[in-house]
Amino acid sequence: MESNPLMLHRWKVVVLFAALGSCAAATAREPVTLSGHGGGVYGVCFSPDGSALATGSEDNTVRLWQLPVAIGRGEQQRRRQLILDLDHDSFGVRERASSELAKLGREVEPVLREALQATPSVEVRARLRRLLTALRAPVEEHHRAEVRCLAFSPDGRLLASGSKDKSIKLWNAHTGRAVATIDGRSGTIWSVAFSPDGSTLASGGMDHSVRLWNVSTGRLRATLQGHAGPVHSVAFSPDGETLVSAGSFDRTVKFWNLANGEPKAALEADRSAVLCVAFSPDGNTLAFAGYEGTIKLCNLATDRLPPISSLSGHAGTIRSLAFSPDGRTLASASEDNSVKLWQLGTGKPLADLKGHSRPVHSVAFSPDGRTLATASLDGTVKLWNLAARREPGTAGQAP
Repeated sequence: MESNPLMLHRWKVVVLFAALGSCAAATAREPVTLSGHGGGVYGVCFSPDGSALATGSEDNTVRLWQLPVAIGRGEQQRRRQLILDLDHDSFGVRERASSELAKLGREVEPVLREALQATPSVEVRARLRRLLTALRAPVEEHHRAEVRCLAFSPDGRLLASGSKDKSIKLWNAHTGRAVATIDGRSGTIWSVAFSPDGSTLASGGMDHSVRLWNVSTGRLRATLQGHAGPVHSVAFSPDGETLVSAGSFDRTVKFWNLANGEPKAALEADRSAVLCVAFSPDGNTLAFAGYEGTIKLCNLATDRLPPISSLSGHAGTIRSLAFSPDGRTLASASEDNSVKLWQLGTGKPLADLKGHSRPVHSVAFSPDGRTLATASLDGTVKLWNLAARREPGTAGQAP
């Protein structure tokens, strides 16, 4: 099942929105497929509220897909009032309403169009048209090379993208406009991650270092050095006190004390490069994997840094790991073209998701844990309905 996204403009970086009403109806055997990128897809991530999905590709583009999400009654009333305030007698109230609606971006575009058809006021129609025109303004910033990684800020307002063009871009996640460009200074940017409080952005790159950036100013806060190879993955602990980085070809995973920028500890992989790391939601477990195709798990609650268990089953390099929001399931994406779901309590495989025709480079859970997004070099992103897999008789079945 393929979506039919709307092309909004013709710049290198485009913002696409798909009405994915069919996503909820997707079965475990029939994932929703998002197509439209002109090359392999390296990165995928959900916004914190689950209303949008971001994808980054070797076609140099970042795309935003609008997802169906339930809006609370209070927020619905607020949006209706903002529409009504466009016809308020006070200029200040009208301007505030326009500003608030603009911040919501294309999420409210259908509502604005409905209001445009319904209102008898010529002045209100003019204001609505100006808002709709502003939402469709073309993005004038773009990456000059493939986009390798993505991350949403914790409040969902910003999207960070790292590229082979050595830059990091910060995008307004509601409007799709670039608000800042950071010189990554390190060749290809392999990984980006926001701190839990959203004030710091970490990046890992080709020059063997980890960099910490001030999100509000775009300035460099610190450079963490110690790896002997490119840094392919960075992740903040849920409490924001520790950063973990995977040093790929130096076969190490390093723990950094963010209070002073000093290394706290290090793990060494057995035989091969480490390409991805992930914290469990409670911060008690660290998972890492890479060329070996085996996932290592560390129990951080007991300071047992040496891996205490392994998960084996992939026939190729593992490129991405993600914990479910409840911490009970781990997803792994591999160059063997598959994604596996693991039950962490037992270490047993729950499912083998097969549907991509080329290596899978990124995997992400939706905030409610009901959907898994997978991005592949076959140029597609697939959305898997995990709720169906919890029904009797579906767990462990391969599509």
